[in-house]
Order: sequence, then C-alpha cells, then structure tokens
Amino acid sequence: MKLAYRGLTYQPTQVTIDTFETEVTAKFRGTQYNIHRPINVLADHTRRKKYRGLVYS
Repeated sequence: MKLAYRGLTYQPTQVTIDTFETEVTAKFRGTQYNIHRPINVLADHTRRKKYRGLVYS
C-alpha cells in the first residue's frame, strides 16, 4: 500500500506478532470474544524513531 502525507509518499512497515488466545473473554457491542496476548513482547527501544525526517531516540 502506498501512502502520502503532505505530498510525501511512503510505504507503511508491517510487523507480524505471534499471539496466543487467553481464557479472558471480553464483550464489544454484544459480541463476546477471547483476548489474544503476544507471545514475546517486542523491545521498542531497538527501533529508530523519525519525526519529520529527523531521527531521535
């Protein structure tokens, strides 16, 4: 998918997260479903963040 913001185009990055289904149930608009939790929590500090072209941590 190609996205654009203020005339600049970019490709979104997708991260695949392995999950497992818990026994916790939730209800949204009358429909019940089981909560999924990630198997491994990703460390966010390893990614380089960028805002308006400037990299920061």
